[in-house]
Amino acid sequence: MIDNNQLVFILGTPRSGKKIIKCLLDNHPDLIVWPDEFPFFTLYKIHKDIDRKNYIDNINNIIINKMLVRANANNKDVANIPPKTFVGNLDVGLFASQIIGNKSIPMDYMGYLSTLFYAYKKANVKFVSERTSYIKCLNLPL
Repeated sequence: MIDNNQLVFILGTPRSGKKIIKCLLDNHPDLIVWPDEFPFFTLYKIHKDIDRKNYIDNINNIIINKMLVRANANNKDVANIPPKTFVGNLDVGLFASQIIGNKSIPMDYMGYLSTLFYAYKKANVKFVSERTSYIKCLNLPL
């Protein structure tokens, strides 16, 4: 679990400099920056309201499928991700295996964010040999 006081959210309107701030922060060795924008809180609320039993599994599938599209993977089957499927420094198969193990555990949004960032750190070759201080950044569109 991560400490709630260590989360940073960057919000902004289009063309306001979010990407340059994200790139600058991403180069800091003590920071883990989510690779792209996605409406986390909206997805969490919608899927939890629709299906209280499988909402974590549903959100995991959305996130993994988005990564597979970015990786130009021919196989979009979340359960059978080809080896060496990367989005930048992120091993999508390893990331998927980290979060899929938590699919049926009910979590609040902070617990789920913690799980996502932990999996992102474990599956990102940039952080394999580095120690981070678990300061996170999630970039959300308005």
